[in-house]
Amino acid sequence: MALTAAAVTLPLSVAWAQGGTAPDAASGAIALPEVNVQAGVERAYSPVRGFVAGVSASGTKTDTPIIETPQSISVVTADEIEARNARNLNQALRYTAGAVTETRGATAVRLDQLTLRGYSPATYLDGMRLAGGRDANPSIDAYRLERLEVLRGPASVLYGTAPPGGIVNAVSKRPTGERIREVLLEAGTRGRYRAAGDFSGRLDEDGQWLGRFIGSYAEGDGELDETRERRYFFSPSLTWRPSANTSVTLFGHYQRDPESAAYGNVPAWGSALPNPRGRIGVRFYDGDPDLERSNREHYMVGYLAEHRFNETLAVRQNFRYLHTQGEYRSV
Repeated sequence: MALTAAAVTLPLSVAWAQGGTAPDAASGAIALPEVNVQAGVERAYSPVRGFVAGVSASGTKTDTPIIETPQSISVVTADEIEARNARNLNQALRYTAGAVTETRGATAVRLDQLTLRGYSPATYLDGMRLAGGRDANPSIDAYRLERLEVLRGPASVLYGTAPPGGIVNAVSKRPTGERIREVLLEAGTRGRYRAAGDFSGRLDEDGQWLGRFIGSYAEGDGELDETRERRYFFSPSLTWRPSANTSVTLFGHYQRDPESAAYGNVPAWGSALPNPRGRIGVRFYDGDPDLERSNREHYMVGYLAEHRFNETLAVRQNFRYLHTQGEYRSV
């Protein structure tokens, strides 16, 4: 448990030390308005304001502050993801220590390929492992994430079989008592545009029911000629919070990537760098557009339940059903 601040109420009075006439000549002091400082306790799955998180949901699966956790942990918050306009895991983790992202190159964006301390990390979503497989493997859109956590080093004692380099745990945005009404419209070069929305808040006056809906549609030209990217998804969630210590969140997610650009790339020598044998355009496409295809779809449903007995003891139980499929053709 990390206490970011405390609630403080300060009725202040300041002696009249400068020249002038005091409002109250008898006492020689003036009364200032009351100052209230409001803050809460940061939890493992609570939203983080700013770029620095004090608690990790992955290091110990508890509310232990990162500074007290004997493990190397990095947290990329939603504010940092938004500030850098990161669209996927590779872009969000570019500045994370120990991570080498886009190992296939920046043109191959259809897969979340990276290494962590030299190993391909296991990828988790809300503490539960995602399906492995490659072309049918779900690609996580960064817009639906509250944070990205990287736990470096062996983690099998907490997560079972895992690579020695570490794991990546993505934490989804969940319903909040705070009212959120966000509409996002983007447009850029190469025919890129995006329309997205994030809506959250209370569904009743008491705040026992919270809801959230996140949706996005994006498309544009790929990094290579004759290729396109297209993705759309929606994520509804509902939280029942009968007390301050108990919460149950039901969630669903559907995503389809009917076009995922190309999986090839262009060598540096001969494109961006000189080569005595000639030059290749930096956007040269070496495949066959009539055959090239990557159509991927997945959906998931589940729940996240938590009950706190006191400040030191809590029980969590999660469940998720995931179905994913993909079609991949390339030359």
